[in-house]
Amino acid sequence: MKAIKTPHYVHHSAAIIFIALLISSSADVFARPNLALYRPVWASSVGEDNPPGKAVNGVTSDRWESNTTDSEWIMVDLGVPYAVDSVFVNWETAAGQDYAIQTATTLPTSDAGWTTAAHITDGTQGEKRSITFAPVQARFVRLSGYKRASIFGYSIWEFEVYGNYSGCVPPVVAADPADRTFNAGLNTSFNVYANGTDMLFQWQRSSPSGLAWADITNATSAYYAFKPVAADSGALFRCVVSSPCGGDTSNAASLSWSQKARINLACKKFAKCTSAEGGDLVASNVVDDDSSTRWGTDYKNDPNKDSAWVYVDLGSVCFIDSVFLNWEDSGAKEYLLQVANAASDNDQGWTTVSHITDGKGWEKRPIKIAQTQARFVRVRCLQRLSGFGYSMFEFEVYGPSSTAALPAPKTGMVHDQSFISVLPGRNFCVIATKRSAPAEYSASVFSLEGQLVRTFAGSSKTFVWDYSGQNGCRVTNGIYLITVTSRGQAVKAKIAVCR
Repeated sequence: MKAIKTPHYVHHSAAIIFIALLISSSADVFARPNLALYRPVWASSVGEDNPPGKAVNGVTSDRWESNTTDSEWIMVDLGVPYAVDSVFVNWETAAGQDYAIQTATTLPTSDAGWTTAAHITDGTQGEKRSITFAPVQARFVRLSGYKRASIFGYSIWEFEVYGNYSGCVPPVVAADPADRTFNAGLNTSFNVYANGTDMLFQWQRSSPSGLAWADITNATSAYYAFKPVAADSGALFRCVVSSPCGGDTSNAASLSWSQKARINLACKKFAKCTSAEGGDLVASNVVDDDSSTRWGTDYKNDPNKDSAWVYVDLGSVCFIDSVFLNWEDSGAKEYLLQVANAASDNDQGWTTVSHITDGKGWEKRPIKIAQTQARFVRVRCLQRLSGFGYSMFEFEVYGPSSTAALPAPKTGMVHDQSFISVLPGRNFCVIATKRSAPAEYSASVFSLEGQLVRTFAGSSKTFVWDYSGQNGCRVTNGIYLITVTSRGQAVKAKIAVCR
């Protein structure tokens, strides 16, 4: 047995998350939780930049990859023993032909300590394989490869484990809060992912030294939002996750005063784009004040891959004199910065105020323009830097600090993002609308892969989602997108369902 490498805890790249929810399991076998989700995981090796954590993060677009040898393995720690009875393996093309599912109640020190629950000898490339076996008590579950089905290493999109347990599972922090900066008068937030049962959350604050931690009053959920003041600059924040059978504490995140002396006029405003690659790379990510989320174009399905745009509605006509763009590696070499008082989804009505021809990947670019008045600001992309689409973390707009917004002109575009709220609970969430006048509403829940999970419709201002799909079965853990439509307007929210 090869030496065990450092465990990988799963970190989501998802963007804004309202709260991590604990939901109860169902007796239905299809509704049982994936016990491996977010758990500590090890592997015998890592090929390229694909660590084992990607096989237990609930995301089917990334994967674990081993070295190109037959004798490789991946192992997950479930935290406590379960009566494990099945495993689901979502193989990439580089699959295993001959491999075993092995279990142990305590971490073995050699191969002799593992018990084989199932042995597969007819594995094929790209298959999604459910493997069932007689229930066995196990805390550690390992897939051991004996022979590859290709010339490449082993490659797994998702490795899922299922079984039964009625006791308490100690929490494990799966994703730490990220460092944040803030502007005066604007809210900021921290969020943490954890996996376990009967979890309680308590956020703590400390000075920059991190030596003395104090509980924050009423900060008792996985999502902590507040309005910082100048005295908060330099402070550290962390979350203590506890349960009757154990606990875990996140790493600390820092909060610092933004060096930008002016307010970002685009922050949390409505944004629109030509296309988005999946449900987690949407336009709203460029105005969410979170540099860990991004907008990415759907370059796989867009016939004109170089032509794309994203714009932000400032809500009213403002004086503006500069823009700040935070590009990912897959950025734009050539693009236009454009403004308008009435937006269009084509090139009509837009005025070009800057033309960039030397864009670079990972570039954080301030663009100074002659002071102008505009309600809509657009980045019109003309040429990519790579074979992928355009990808941007943040799109910020600034104006002279002494000027105020002008009255908004009447247009056909009204984007009221305040008419939806998502109120999470233990076994359900409430999707609430806030309009005073009667209206017809529809709500749809999507997975990050864009699959429709559940729909609601009617004149009621409140919908209750019990975390089940259209077939009545509980959904799996992960991030879901909620879209509410009323009077031609669509507003989106995100929610993370975690067990």
